[in-house]
Amino acid sequence: MASNQFTEEEWQRMSKELQKQLGPEYLAQRPGPSGRPLTYIEGKTAINIANDIFGFNGWSTDIKDTTIDFVDVSEDQKFSVGVSVTIRITLRDGSYHEDMGYGHDQNSKSKGSAFEKARKQAVTDATKRTLRYFGNALGNCLYDNPYLNGIGKMAKPTIKFTAKNLYRHDQFESKQTSPPKIEEPPKPVPNIRPAPPTNSVTRPTVVHPTIVKPEQVPQHVPKAAIKPNVEIKSNSASPVIEYKSAALLEPIVPEDSFTYEGDDEFLVQVLAVDDEFTVEHEFEHEFENELDDELLAGIITPPPRDSSHSSGMIGTWVTT
Repeated sequence: MASNQFTEEEWQRMSKELQKQLGPEYLAQRPGPSGRPLTYIEGKTAINIANDIFGFNGWSTDIKDTTIDFVDVSEDQKFSVGVSVTIRITLRDGSYHEDMGYGHDQNSKSKGSAFEKARKQAVTDATKRTLRYFGNALGNCLYDNPYLNGIGKMAKPTIKFTAKNLYRHDQFESKQTSPPKIEEPPKPVPNIRPAPPTNSVTRPTVVHPTIVKPEQVPQHVPKAAIKPNVEIKSNSASPVIEYKSAALLEPIVPEDSFTYEGDDEFLVQVLAVDDEFTVEHEFEHEFENELDDELLAGIITPPPRDSSHSSGMIGTWVTT
């Protein structure tokens, strides 16, 4: 790898990040030789952290040596292989570190698969062991017992899957995958008890119209209490009736027959039918409209003109 110096800012950033110890989300555990859990960092995790700190083109690996420690074949044709590898990791500025790793496979049915597995394990182990020389963030903190005691008491959070970080084919590139929506918990509904039902029914208020009854006037009024203010003058060809005032009385039903002596009283009672007109001219006008020709011809007939009647005579009438 050609030498390419880091800038001062890059050195300061890398040095600060390499000094940090790993969080529990980057660690894994498996049973150790003595039965106690062994805390370690996986190969893929160590490579991802190195790419984040150095950059994908800021470091490189070289296999310096591969040693086959043993190859055993059992009577049933099963293979056991052990391999050790020496790895050098070089940074962009030319600085590097080296270390060895070991891998093995026991009782494999194939010699090739046994070597494949042993070599891969050796390279991965050598890579992790070499990266730890660069700082705590690349695994060197795992050799610190106080750190292991403290990190073991912490809960290990799970790194959730996010679809937005997927590397997709161009066919699906236009379809932007939105992050899953986090549903909010439903708000508690207040416990409101409804009011108990009542047997009483609210009825609408009915407003009845106020009826004003006319003032009751007795039908049978003594003759002395009635003072007709009507004058009939027969000087002209037809009698002229003058009204001074009229007593407002309820109409009465006339008798089947009557004589001249009750004409004055009946006339006053007929004129009192309409109680809306009390003024002299209004009452006269209304009376003339209601007493049409048929009423005058059928009910009241003026007496024939005779020399025996004088002008001072008051209303002689003949019933039909």
